[in-house]
Amino acid sequence: MNIQISVIIWTVICFVALMLILRNLLFKPLLDVMDKRSERLENARKKKAEIEESIREHDEKIAKQQVQYLENQKREVAEKLVEIQEDSKDAVARAKKKRITDVEAFRVATKEECEKAVSNVSANAKNIAEKFAGQIIAR
Repeated sequence: MNIQISVIIWTVICFVALMLILRNLLFKPLLDVMDKRSERLENARKKKAEIEESIREHDEKIAKQQVQYLENQKREVAEKLVEIQEDSKDAVARAKKKRITDVEAFRVATKEECEKAVSNVSANAKNIAEKFAGQIIAR
């Protein structure tokens, strides 16, 4: 086995030339594509994080609006309940007042009827007494 220096030198030169050609034509474009892809993936991850943050903020905003809406509804219902209770109290007071007025009117009417009945009974008793006294005297 003979070692030929010229073959080794040409092999090294061909290998270095092949590496330079591959670096310029294959490795450099391939690394550029991979860097661009990595950059796009990183941008996509950032955009995804921004969108998720935006969605979370939106959800929180909606939740706050729902809570505020429910609190407003609760307050409105409480106000309506108070209003209804006041109306009920007023209605009860009016009913009591009307009942008292009706009872008083009935009492006055009954008293007047009693007085009329007493005066009628007195007049009838007087007439009967006069007739009876007249009949007694006439005998």
